[in-house]
Amino acid sequence: MIKAVKLKHFRSHEVTEITFGKGTNILIGPMGAGKTSVLDAICLAFFGTFPALKSRRIKLDDVISDRPNRYEEATAEVYFDANGETYSVERIVSRTGTEARLRHDGKVIESAPQRVTEYVEKLLGVDYELFTRAVYSEQNRLDAILTLSRTERKKQVDQLLGIDVFENARSTATSVTNRLKAGKLAETAVLEGLGADTLANKLSELENEARDAEAKTRKNREDAEALTVKATALTNELAKLDETEKTYNSLQAEKAAEQARLEALKLELSQTQKKLSRIWTKQETIKTRTDLGKLIINAKSRRDEYKRSSGEVERARGEATSLSKEISSRAAARATTEQLRTELENEKAKRLTVKQSFEAASKENSGLALECNRLSVEAEQVPALEKQTKEIDAQLENKLVQAAAKASIEEAYAKKARELSDAHARLDTLRTSMTALGGADAHCPVCDSPLEQTKRETLSATRKQEIESLEKIRLTLEPEQKRLKEGLEQANAAVAETAMLSERLTALKEKLKVATTNCQLLPEKRRLSGEAAKTETALAAELKLIEEKTAKLERETDNAVELERLGKQLTVAKAAVAETEAKLADIGEVDEKELEEWERTVREADVAEQSFALAERVEESKRKRNAVELEQKQLGFDATTTHAKREELSTTTSLLARAEEKANAAADRAKEKAAEAEAFRQKAAKATARANRITALGERIEGMTKYSTALVETQTRLREELVDAINGAMTELWPKLYPYKDYTSARMSATEDDYLLEIRTQAGEWKAVETASGGERSCAALTLRTALAVVLTPSLSWLVLDEPTHNLDAKAVALMCRALRDDLPAIVSQVFVITHDEHLKEAGTHLYKVERDKDGEDRTSVEALSLA
Repeated sequence: MIKAVKLKHFRSHEVTEITFGKGTNILIGPMGAGKTSVLDAICLAFFGTFPALKSRRIKLDDVISDRPNRYEEATAEVYFDANGETYSVERIVSRTGTEARLRHDGKVIESAPQRVTEYVEKLLGVDYELFTRAVYSEQNRLDAILTLSRTERKKQVDQLLGIDVFENARSTATSVTNRLKAGKLAETAVLEGLGADTLANKLSELENEARDAEAKTRKNREDAEALTVKATALTNELAKLDETEKTYNSLQAEKAAEQARLEALKLELSQTQKKLSRIWTKQETIKTRTDLGKLIINAKSRRDEYKRSSGEVERARGEATSLSKEISSRAAARATTEQLRTELENEKAKRLTVKQSFEAASKENSGLALECNRLSVEAEQVPALEKQTKEIDAQLENKLVQAAAKASIEEAYAKKARELSDAHARLDTLRTSMTALGGADAHCPVCDSPLEQTKRETLSATRKQEIESLEKIRLTLEPEQKRLKEGLEQANAAVAETAMLSERLTALKEKLKVATTNCQLLPEKRRLSGEAAKTETALAAELKLIEEKTAKLERETDNAVELERLGKQLTVAKAAVAETEAKLADIGEVDEKELEEWERTVREADVAEQSFALAERVEESKRKRNAVELEQKQLGFDATTTHAKREELSTTTSLLARAEEKANAAADRAKEKAAEAEAFRQKAAKATARANRITALGERIEGMTKYSTALVETQTRLREELVDAINGAMTELWPKLYPYKDYTSARMSATEDDYLLEIRTQAGEWKAVETASGGERSCAALTLRTALAVVLTPSLSWLVLDEPTHNLDAKAVALMCRALRDDLPAIVSQVFVITHDEHLKEAGTHLYKVERDKDGEDRTSVEALSLA
């Protein structure tokens, strides 16, 4: 059961809340009041769309209110019961997209729009297509199914009854059967082309040839294996001989190298012995080198010490002479060191006092000079500041005039903006209306009844003229609005510039005041600066005289101190000269000729020792050469035997290659024949497989034929059962909905290619409703619609009717009132009726008055009325 609906900014509904109950719920009101919008909102909340939106008669943005204000989103929320539980589903439509929320006991259980739709379909047990065909009848379209062509009506009713899947399956089965038959013909043609009878003979012939080639291959392989064994033995034997030859050649090279080394050592020994003046023994060599070596070292040490001491004596004598001359030149100073130091300290103290006075005077003079310069610069700026102040004052007065015009410009701009917005809104409405009028199923914008071609053309011409007029107004208003906008922007800029100029003017006046005051101080500052400069000059001259006298006293003091230090150094230098001369006498000079003879004797002893070492190396070389010759003899190497083995291996290798070549050729032929045999074997297998496939295809074709027959039979039985159930409901409903006795019943009959809605005369004849009056058609369509809802959605038990009294006379309306009030609630738990017919007030269990203030804010209001 639908318990309540909440709408916000949905079409003409600002904020609407309606609570529904069981039985018949009547929403009554004039055309265009917003009644159908309630049903559209329910359908949108459940399934995310509704018929007018699905057929693109309106856009999704059109459900968002734009009068009296333009909103950015609309909300439709429905509270309902399903399976004994309470749920609410909410759809939020914005100008950028949609949102959805499904709640159970107030808790969100799904929020993705598509998944919300699927969840709701599962809860209700119906989808959008079944809901709009079996439950929800659009305004004045109870008999919509009667307007379809035979083929389209057959298709849509099958879909409505849920048996279209059988027709789809049968069509698919027929296509599959045709493809299977075509495949069977193709396989049969290929099988005939394979020539299955000749395949076996050819296969036997090829297998015999392959076996002969394999026998030849085995024979050649055995010959090759015997030659391989022989070649391997020869290779191993020759490898050993090659190793022996390699060792022999290596020893031969080693022997030659050792012989060359021996000859070189003999030559070197002969040349060394020629350098000796006599024959030496090893003992003499060792003793001579040891004894004379010590004497030579001692003599060279004394010679070096003598030279070093002689140099020290000369340096000490020179230093003493230099000190004596320096002392003589400084002895002219008459004042003592102490007197000079006292006078120097006094002058330094005086210099510090004068220097501090000079620095203070210099600092004061610099400060006064800078101040005078700054005041001079400010005095020069006074005329310019006065001129700038006058200019800014004039600019400020001009900008104040511009800013004063801002209010009038803003008012004019707002007025033009409203006029242009109204023109745009009216243009959008007219263009939407033009689009709707251009469709084949255009309806009247007031009563929503179908429009004839002439009426559509008249309305379109009227709308087109109004659009052209509004376009002219828009083209006039847009330049005026642009001009006013530019003027407003200039006025805003003038206001901002006025504030800025006012601040600048205040700052300039303050700066001018300070500069004028400082100009008055300039003469006094210049006088003080001149006096400070004179004081600074006098102190600088006095400081220079003191510093010159101080420098002179410092030089005289330093001279006296240095004279005392030089005297001490002279005494030390004289003592060093005496000491070094005594040491030099103790050392004495070395005999250079005796030293040279000792060194020559040691060098000859070294040569003698070298000749002894060379003689030992000559003997060692002889021993190595003899050892190599002995090792060569022990190898027993024979070059002739090795050559013969190589020739035998070459012959065996050639025979082996020819044997392997024959074996490979035979093997290739065997493979070739085996491959040919395998190819024929595969052809035979393919032929067998194709034959099996042909048999299988025949079986599948037979099975698909039986399947198609079963589908047709099942579809026919289901159609008959559903039509019987619908007709049973229609038989019960017809006398409750049709007010006359000329037609006693209504039914839906199914033919091979159509569904017919028929009514039965008193004579018992069935008559197609297409030939009946509009009221009779409406009653038959309402009966069918109610029967469909009862049969196809028994668990839902809802029926929605929009303007069901269309084409009904007063008596039929009265009978419908009684049926809606007394009969339908016993069959369908909840009925929703949208109507402008005041007679239906008596039909409802629950009554709601829907009104719309088209002359005011254009909003819809809904009021629950008492039926008492």
